[in-house]
Amino acid sequence: MTNFVVPGPPIPKARPRMALSGHVFTPKRTRDYERAVALCACGAGLRTPLDGAVSVTLRLFLANRRRCDIDNLTKSVLDGLNGIAYADDSQVQILHVSRNIDAANPRAEIE
Repeated sequence: MTNFVVPGPPIPKARPRMALSGHVFTPKRTRDYERAVALCACGAGLRTPLDGAVSVTLRLFLANRRRCDIDNLTKSVLDGLNGIAYADDSQVQILHVSRNIDAANPRAEIE
Protein backbone atom coordinates (compact mmCIF):
# COMPACT_ATOMS: atom_id res chain seq x y z
CA MET A 1 0.00 0.00 0.00
CA THR A 2 1.34 3.39 -0.97
CA ASN A 3 0.16 6.76 0.34
CA PHE A 4 1.02 10.12 -1.15
CA VAL A 5 -0.27 13.69 -1.37
CA VAL A 6 -0.78 15.89 -4.41
CA PRO A 7 -0.47 19.47 -3.11
CA GLY A 8 -2.78 22.21 -4.33
CA PRO A 9 -6.48 22.20 -5.12
CA PRO A 10 -7.75 19.06 -6.86
CA ILE A 11 -8.70 19.80 -10.47
CA PRO A 12 -11.77 18.15 -12.00
CA LYS A 13 -11.49 16.26 -15.28
CA ALA A 14 -12.72 18.65 -17.96
CA ARG A 15 -14.68 17.52 -20.98
CA PRO A 16 -12.63 16.85 -24.11
CA ARG A 17 -12.49 19.80 -26.50
CA MET A 18 -12.44 19.83 -30.28
CA ALA A 19 -10.00 21.96 -32.22
CA LEU A 20 -11.04 23.65 -35.45
CA SER A 21 -9.15 20.90 -37.27
CA GLY A 22 -11.49 18.31 -35.73
CA HIS A 23 -8.79 16.96 -33.40
CA VAL A 24 -10.13 16.10 -29.92
CA PHE A 25 -7.91 17.04 -26.98
CA THR A 26 -7.87 17.23 -23.18
CA PRO A 27 -7.64 20.81 -21.87
CA LYS A 28 -4.19 21.89 -20.60
CA ARG A 29 -5.33 22.48 -17.02
CA THR A 30 -6.55 18.87 -16.78
CA ARG A 31 -3.41 17.47 -18.45
CA ASP A 32 -1.20 19.46 -16.07
CA TYR A 33 -3.03 18.14 -13.01
CA GLU A 34 -2.88 14.55 -14.26
CA ARG A 35 0.90 15.01 -14.73
CA ALA A 36 1.19 16.37 -11.17
CA VAL A 37 -0.61 13.28 -9.86
CA ALA A 38 1.76 11.06 -11.86
CA LEU A 39 4.85 12.89 -10.57
CA CYS A 40 3.71 12.64 -6.95
CA ALA A 41 2.96 8.92 -7.42
CA CYS A 42 6.44 8.35 -8.82
CA GLY A 43 7.92 10.37 -5.96
CA ALA A 44 6.13 8.03 -3.54
CA GLY A 45 7.83 5.04 -5.16
CA LEU A 46 5.17 3.87 -7.62
CA ARG A 47 6.99 2.84 -10.78
CA THR A 48 5.67 -0.56 -11.83
CA PRO A 49 1.95 -0.78 -12.58
CA LEU A 50 0.05 -3.33 -10.50
CA ASP A 51 -1.68 -6.26 -12.18
CA GLY A 52 -5.25 -7.24 -11.42
CA ALA A 53 -7.84 -5.54 -9.27
CA VAL A 54 -6.86 -2.52 -7.17
CA SER A 55 -8.48 -0.50 -4.40
CA VAL A 56 -8.10 3.29 -4.21
CA THR A 57 -8.96 5.69 -1.39
CA LEU A 58 -9.08 9.41 -2.20
CA ARG A 59 -9.45 12.18 0.35
CA LEU A 60 -9.96 15.40 -1.57
CA PHE A 61 -9.49 18.70 0.28
CA LEU A 62 -10.86 21.72 -1.60
CA ALA A 63 -10.09 25.36 -0.84
CA ASN A 64 -13.75 26.41 -0.75
CA ARG A 65 -17.33 25.20 -1.05
CA ARG A 66 -17.68 26.14 -4.71
CA ARG A 67 -19.76 23.60 -6.59
CA CYS A 68 -17.65 20.81 -8.03
CA ASP A 69 -18.66 17.28 -9.01
CA ILE A 70 -16.84 14.64 -6.99
CA ASP A 71 -16.84 12.21 -9.92
CA ASN A 72 -14.92 14.65 -12.13
CA LEU A 73 -12.38 15.25 -9.35
CA THR A 74 -11.96 11.51 -8.97
CA LYS A 75 -11.54 10.92 -12.71
CA SER A 76 -8.61 13.34 -13.03
CA VAL A 77 -6.75 11.56 -10.19
CA LEU A 78 -7.48 8.06 -11.52
CA ASP A 79 -6.41 9.04 -15.05
CA GLY A 80 -3.20 10.53 -13.67
CA LEU A 81 -2.35 7.13 -12.16
CA ASN A 82 -2.77 5.25 -15.46
CA GLY A 83 0.46 3.50 -16.39
CA ILE A 84 1.99 4.21 -12.97
CA ALA A 85 -0.13 2.66 -10.21
CA TYR A 86 -1.95 0.36 -12.64
CA ALA A 87 -2.07 -0.22 -16.37
CA ASP A 88 -5.53 1.34 -16.68
CA ASP A 89 -8.09 2.76 -14.24
CA SER A 90 -10.52 0.02 -15.31
CA GLN A 91 -8.57 -2.14 -12.80
CA VAL A 92 -10.04 -0.12 -9.90
CA GLN A 93 -12.57 -2.43 -8.27
CA ILE A 94 -13.00 -0.61 -4.94
CA LEU A 95 -13.06 3.18 -4.70
CA HIS A 96 -13.54 5.26 -1.56
CA VAL A 97 -13.78 9.03 -2.05
CA SER A 98 -14.41 11.85 0.40
CA ARG A 99 -14.63 15.58 -0.30
CA ASN A 100 -13.55 17.98 2.44
CA ILE A 101 -12.75 21.67 2.87
CA ASP A 102 -9.31 22.92 3.93
CA ALA A 103 -8.82 26.51 2.76
CA ALA A 104 -5.28 26.64 4.17
CA ASN A 105 -4.05 23.41 2.58
CA PRO A 106 -6.03 22.13 -0.43
CA ARG A 107 -4.75 18.75 -1.63
CA ALA A 108 -5.53 15.20 -2.71
CA GLU A 109 -4.50 12.38 -0.39
CA ILE A 110 -4.23 9.09 -2.26
CA GLU A 111 -3.92 5.56 -0.88
